[in-house]
Amino acid sequence: MVPVPVETKITTATKVDGVICHGMCRIMAKFLNGKALPDCAEGKGLPDWAKEEAMQYFRENLTLDDKFHSNWSRMRTELCLAHFRRLIDGWYPGNKDFWKQCRDFCKEWAGWQSGPPLCRPLSAGRLNNYLTHLARGTDMQEVIPSQEMLAAAGRFGIRISDIRLTSDSIFQFCRAWTGLDWRAGSATDPCPWPVPEAFDGLLCSWKLLAQARGHNRIYLNPPWSHMDSWLEKAALEYATGLQILIVVPRWTEESCISTLTSAQYSLRFVSRPLALKTRRIWDAEFAHPTSGKAMAPLDVTLIWMV
Repeated sequence: MVPVPVETKITTATKVDGVICHGMCRIMAKFLNGKALPDCAEGKGLPDWAKEEAMQYFRENLTLDDKFHSNWSRMRTELCLAHFRRLIDGWYPGNKDFWKQCRDFCKEWAGWQSGPPLCRPLSAGRLNNYLTHLARGTDMQEVIPSQEMLAAAGRFGIRISDIRLTSDSIFQFCRAWTGLDWRAGSATDPCPWPVPEAFDGLLCSWKLLAQARGHNRIYLNPPWSHMDSWLEKAALEYATGLQILIVVPRWTEESCISTLTSAQYSLRFVSRPLALKTRRIWDAEFAHPTSGKAMAPLDVTLIWMV
């Protein structure tokens, strides 16, 4: 008997959640029959721990929430993750076709080609920078979180990845844009690292903190997994007359501005109107809290509450 090609087998109409589905079959056929990514020579690609790190980063930062919770959507999610893993498995420094592979991935999973988007669009350049950073190797200080980081994450209910230090290049950008110095000594950070014992930036007065240091500015690099609480606090403190500069992920820019606006509106008897300016930084570098080395670049937005 002549074997039936995978395409013919998979594109047969199949019921998913009781509905005859051809689209999912097409996705599976493309995934299984797609051109295999080039195998990396031994030692040329990423080590296993780096691949797992990249997968975790993708799950936590680039995937979108499943709003349907159906067998169909769960199957698509698994295929999306498997496709990204293939992308990572096939990556190596200097891969000239990597941008094409990212483009094909985005067509399938970041648009509406096979259904609702499951992830944010990938930037081939930024993903390549991130994977190159992993390929260079990371010392054990970065692979294994310190006890101080674990304690802070447990105490505030945040992720380990929320703990990042602002690099000097970001402060230089802030000064060039605003004309003001936002480093320690010229501005107060209510999310300091290391965190002093018994200190909680959400429970103290930022106005008093700034006054104690002789200025009236707040630089806020909040934990991104608990953004809303810090934005609402920022709106409350802004009403006291502070200038506040906030660093947020680029992909949350609109929702962060909406949260600030709503929080300000809820303070009905505050006479100070909300004035915001924004500026984006592509490939912003943060420093690792333990090693001090540059972390993988991130796209961020600066929100200046003037």
